[in-house]
Amino acid sequence: MSPKVAEKKFNIKAAAVAIGISPSGVRLLLNQKKLGYYQSGTRRIIGEGHLTDYLSKIERNHIRAEIH
Repeated sequence: MSPKVAEKKFNIKAAAVAIGISPSGVRLLLNQKKLGYYQSGTRRIIGEGHLTDYLSKIERNHIRAEIH
């Protein structure tokens, strides 16, 4: 999957700030395949869409937990 040209991209530290967790928390999410990313050599780049998808899943799971 190639990155969208106009999509904002984040490194691990910037993604952590954007979603309010630590950089090690972002690395854990990446390693567990809970947060998508693009690979560029050895760098992992998180697209804005990846963050949006992850946050949407978290919100849906939270809503489901409240209903049950």
